[in-house]
Amino acid sequence: RDADAAVRARIDLFTLAAQAATETPRKIALLEKVASIWEEELGQSERALEVLEQIHALDAARRTTILGLQRNALRANDHRRLSRALVAEADLTDDTVLARRLLIAAADVLSERLNDRDRALELIDRALAILPSDPDGLRARFRLLVRAGRHEPARQALLGLIRRDPGNSFG
Repeated sequence: RDADAAVRARIDLFTLAAQAATETPRKIALLEKVASIWEEELGQSERALEVLEQIHALDAARRTTILGLQRNALRANDHRRLSRALVAEADLTDDTVLARRLLIAAADVLSERLNDRDRALELIDRALAILPSDPDGLRARFRLLVRAGRHEPARQALLGLIRRDPGNSFG
């Protein structure tokens, strides 16, 4: 009980210090400490997410924050935040292979967990815009279109996959 009170007191101290900080880097450092306490010491991913979103609002290009958002959203089963964090990382990376994988993963979360097939298809199309012959992207597009009952576009996606590699398996 005393340990919980001490942890809460540290959270309050760092939160107040972050609110008083006038320099953004100092504010971010203090908020990162608060997020770390929520996540690592108290195991409260939802609370950590709230703080990480504050940090992301201050610095949208901070990769450690985006990774923290992904990790905590996954733990909290917050699929909307998870998909947003995956897209945010895809937007930051210069690695086109990673960007495609992140966009496809975000599309999968949107389609499977949130039933947002239109947004998922947009993300798959973004991934395919990077590399139109990407087999993972083509397979994901095909599966999504089939689930959405859009059979003619699904047929076109399947034909594109077959043209890419006639000996390919589609699973």
